[in-house]
Amino acid sequence: MIALVAWLASSPAPADALLDIFDDVDQSGSALFGDAENTQMHRPVHGTVVPSATLRITLEGIRNDLGRIHVLAFDDSHAFSRGTAEQADGYTAGRATTGRMEIAVDVYGDGPWAIFAFHDENDDQQLDRRGPRPQEGYVYSGAVEPGFPPTFDRAARVEDTVTLHMWYLSTRMRR
Repeated sequence: MIALVAWLASSPAPADALLDIFDDVDQSGSALFGDAENTQMHRPVHGTVVPSATLRITLEGIRNDLGRIHVLAFDDSHAFSRGTAEQADGYTAGRATTGRMEIAVDVYGDGPWAIFAFHDENDDQQLDRRGPRPQEGYVYSGAVEPGFPPTFDRAARVEDTVTLHMWYLSTRMRR
């Protein structure tokens, strides 16, 4: 726990860098498997308007069906380390499902991709924090344990499909 606080406090990225979600999303995207309402980012990246791939991400350990799950994909180490959502190569969000859900993310760029996802329980489009400690669930691809975000090289292993387990450091649900 102390390591998480120390990492978040010393992180070179602005505190809300990975938490500000795109304003330019297309509400008609079809990103989720199943009947959940969703949002998919559609924007030209790397000179193309056609996605280079669709990642299939399974998220496990989702503690409730409140709010939305936001997923960002990066194929650039600088964007990932800065945590700049606007520089993500793919983004989608969908209604949370308790336990396990599958979500698809159209991505642009060459890959492989590093994934950051969070459970926005109170649907305010940000990962809530108390000080540096996240109050809602989150996960990075390639992370070994909560509070230790991986390097880009370790996280950028997603080429097609991945299963990630959501971490909750707070026992209180956000409403």
